[in-house]
Amino acid sequence: MQTIFERRTLPLDKIRGRRRYLDGGGDESPSIWHLKLEPNDDQFPALEFEERYYKLDDHFFAWFNTLSDLDALEKTRPRTSNFGLV
Repeated sequence: MQTIFERRTLPLDKIRGRRRYLDGGGDESPSIWHLKLEPNDDQFPALEFEERYYKLDDHFFAWFNTLSDLDALEKTRPRTSNFGLV
């Protein structure tokens, strides 16, 4: 990922999965889609970007959708809670 200020990389074999979420915006600002690639190695940063700033084609989304959907995985995992324990 490259901007005018920095360049960040995440090797393909270090990608744990993907996330995609909608940032709500407000009454006068539109909602914005965010894409995030999370690493499987703490030595690499997650890559997060707003979809509106990039020209992403069908080939990108076909590849992106082959990655593990981390949001969906979290929804299916049992949740442990210590709520109420002292």
